[in-house]
Amino acid sequence: MILVCRNHVTDGLKEISAPHIEKLTSEEQNYCEFCEDKAVYRLFYFSPIPAVEKRELRNKSYC
Repeated sequence: MILVCRNHVTDGLKEISAPHIEKLTSEEQNYCEFCEDKAVYRLFYFSPIPAVEKRELRNKSYC
């Protein structure tokens, strides 16, 4: 996950391979990782789970 301000969204997107964007709520107090200005967006990505692990996760029963 990368936290960025409005000015550094493009820079943040260049840092991650499969981006997703989420706007931060006004209650969240975080700062841009490039300039320390107030962060407005959360940029993140998910690591792909191999098919074998997906099957194992689906087949597990949780109590």
